[in-house]
Amino acid sequence: MCRMHTQQSRNISSFDGIRGLLAVWVMLSHVTQLVGGPSGLISRGGIAVDLFMFVSGFLMVWTVEGRGDREPVNALSTWRSFFIRRFFRIAPLFYLALVLAYGFAGLFDSWLRTAYEAIGIAFDRPFRYCAPSVPVDVILHLSFLFGLFPCSSSSNFLPDWSLSLEMQFYLLFPIIYLVMSRSRIQWLPAVLLVCAGIAQAYTSVYAMDNQKLLSYPQPSILPLRINCFLVGMSLASLVWRGRRDGWLCLALVLNAILFQRLTFTVLVASIVLMLFQQGGLWLKPGWTLVKPLALMERVLRLRMLRVLGDISFGIYLIHLFVVVPLVVKFNESNWFMSLSGDMRFVVVAAVSLPLVIFVALLLHEMVEKPMISIGKKLSAPPSSKPRLEGVGS
Repeated sequence: MCRMHTQQSRNISSFDGIRGLLAVWVMLSHVTQLVGGPSGLISRGGIAVDLFMFVSGFLMVWTVEGRGDREPVNALSTWRSFFIRRFFRIAPLFYLALVLAYGFAGLFDSWLRTAYEAIGIAFDRPFRYCAPSVPVDVILHLSFLFGLFPCSSSSNFLPDWSLSLEMQFYLLFPIIYLVMSRSRIQWLPAVLLVCAGIAQAYTSVYAMDNQKLLSYPQPSILPLRINCFLVGMSLASLVWRGRRDGWLCLALVLNAILFQRLTFTVLVASIVLMLFQQGGLWLKPGWTLVKPLALMERVLRLRMLRVLGDISFGIYLIHLFVVVPLVVKFNESNWFMSLSGDMRFVVVAAVSLPLVIFVALLLHEMVEKPMISIGKKLSAPPSSKPRLEGVGS
């Protein structure tokens, strides 16, 4: 099947800006929780994480399609390289953060308790107390399996549950991608979406619920969020291959109805339109949406936002190391506590965001970039590639 875009149009650097803004959104949502700040969209960091999953699904397909000439999808070495690159992209910084999280677990819990009590919120983490022994918990985290177990999925200071979810997606991605790309009828996404709906019906998230089959502190198992990844995968397939079978529209509608993610759906639809405008697939010059979407795309391509995208993983992973002690320190000041919740949010956000960006930049240069480089070297494809049985070229 012919691909619809030239090499130049395959540049989707606007997604870097999106990833950076999403990481900041997650951080600001945690600031609102810690200081009793504004409610509304800014406090709903879960939507930002959902969008991260959408972007991940999109970029995985986009990357595999873009490397198709050099790394055929029916070669085992392609997927070996895929897993090595993803591991070295995520694991090194995560393992470093784990050392701090375990080494200072008592101090971090004390800080959180102090911060919440200052605004009159009880510090209650029921899943924290059922965590397995430290050695078992460490092994589960090092293997990225911790998200499968309710008592380990949120057992430390880090917002790391989504990393286990990502790894679950990476593990199944080759199978999902190969079936989706080879099937004329997109039956697999429909089946997975139904499974997601069933999983959400029988699983409680964020709280213990004896009426449900399972309870998780976060949606850290793939069936609870496979819908987000699938929307991204379907969009990338649509842009690359020109699929017009209506699956993407169906997925967006079902996300809104089955998963009550209306805001998520609206934001994804905006990104869809922006990409279609760039590729010239559906939007026509006379449409009033073209200029605003083109402006949005130019803003997202600004160098500042692209850098923010490069360090988005660091911002997401380490921001609580900066924000929580800063909030505790501010809470010791009478003038700070005399401010309204909205003003406390503004003060903490203004001080912590530059600090978090600075630390994330350092970690990107000192940890992420060298490890990514090692991952690329280790994943260099061999000259001969064994073929996958039963998969056509």
